[in-house]
Amino acid sequence: MIDTGADNTTLSLIDVERMGLDYRRLRRDSLVLVQGIAGEQLFYQEEGIVMLRDEDAKTYVFPINVHIPKRGEGSRADRQRQLPSILGRDIINQCNIRINFHDGTVELEAPEGAKLPTAIRRLL
Repeated sequence: MIDTGADNTTLSLIDVERMGLDYRRLRRDSLVLVQGIAGEQLFYQEEGIVMLRDEDAKTYVFPINVHIPKRGEGSRADRQRQLPSILGRDIINQCNIRINFHDGTVELEAPEGAKLPTAIRRLL
């Protein structure tokens, strides 16, 4: 979901589970309290990268901080799984974005100078 009111990109719990992210590799000191559509929740704020590929098969990569939900237990985890992943302003503000409501398409154009960042920790 594109959310122009969200400061950061946030992964949903279900997407984190699909990716097989290893919570043991997350930094405990990166926990931040975030207030949003689901109220207040704890998230790990970790380094991530965005990879975009254009129609000429050129790949652009640039760094972001991504929020990863702290897993809840029982019914709290079930509620977390209903929330979508959110594309926030940390990406939107760096890219040109075109939304065509008639065609139902969204296009992101990578920022100038997008390149692979250094020192990315592997979380999977």
